[in-house]
Amino acid sequence: MVFNSSRIFKKSALDGSVTIYLGKREFVDHFTHCDPIEGIILFDQSSVKDKNVYVGVVAIFRYGREEDEILGMTFCRELYLTHKQIYPRVAGPSSSTGDKSEQLGTANGWLHEKLLKKLGADALPFQFELPCASPVSVTMIPHGLETKDTCGVRYYVRCYVASSPTEKPATRSVVNLAIRKIQYAPLWPIVGQPSASTHKDFPLSTGKVFLEATLDKKLYYHGEEINVSVLVQNYSHKTVKHVKVS
Repeated sequence: MVFNSSRIFKKSALDGSVTIYLGKREFVDHFTHCDPIEGIILFDQSSVKDKNVYVGVVAIFRYGREEDEILGMTFCRELYLTHKQIYPRVAGPSSSTGDKSEQLGTANGWLHEKLLKKLGADALPFQFELPCASPVSVTMIPHGLETKDTCGVRYYVRCYVASSPTEKPATRSVVNLAIRKIQYAPLWPIVGQPSASTHKDFPLSTGKVFLEATLDKKLYYHGEEINVSVLVQNYSHKTVKHVKVS
């Protein structure tokens, strides 16, 4: 969806009860603060009826393959970083960590100002802030293995319709819009070359083997090659056959 030459990300539930609108899906961690997650929830009065509409940010951490989950054991954990009832509006300040929706008023910036006018009275704005202590988005793809769900950390903006926060919503009334938390990296070069060293003793032989590894720079961007210089100094009578770098 493109609105006035600006891209809008939109995703709806299967039953059409709720729709999420976001101006962007990547949010930068600046170490001292994170970019706010600003969006709009559009709900259908006829589908919601006497139920409530909830919205929140979910972190999902998968640390094992889905194929290896047996006997009820799961290698995935899900955590709500922030969560609130957006409709009907709850009077008073929100108790949810990171919820800044009460500061929005009727509009906040071009996204809320333009979309709220376009979508009408059933559109409600929200704003969340990711905790700085939360990890950045990362996906670990195993080499040479086919898996249904890769390991890593993922974030979603989740909106659903339910009678209470503890009720498990119907699958058709839940919408998950994937977002990413990325880390700020300076554009200027960082001086210095990281290095580390170690040594190994042998019980029945005198002397030691010293190993030192040095990188060509401190900061790498996605897709760049990591060049490692390895120095081996053997002051023992043993023969060094293998040096493993990972």
